[in-house]
Amino acid sequence: MAIYAFLSDTTTPPDDALPDSGVGLDWERVLSPAMIVGERYGTRCSTIVTLSAGEAMTFDEYTRDADGMVTRCASFAISSSRGL
Repeated sequence: MAIYAFLSDTTTPPDDALPDSGVGLDWERVLSPAMIVGERYGTRCSTIVTLSAGEAMTFDEYTRDADGMVTRCASFAISSSRGL
């Protein structure tokens, strides 16, 4: 799933592509990936919601540890015969 790959991306952009939000360059590097990996601060959950042709909605949530490894995946769907 392409969206899962995007949400799992730990790529840090080059320094000249980082914003200057006032936290300093070291923190800009830490905060720039789509998925932040760190012991004290980082991405702990990613949720993907999909809607298929108005008939079903699916929620997939991935829980991660401090190393970015998925420790739990929960999924559920809501469907309707009348459409959503």
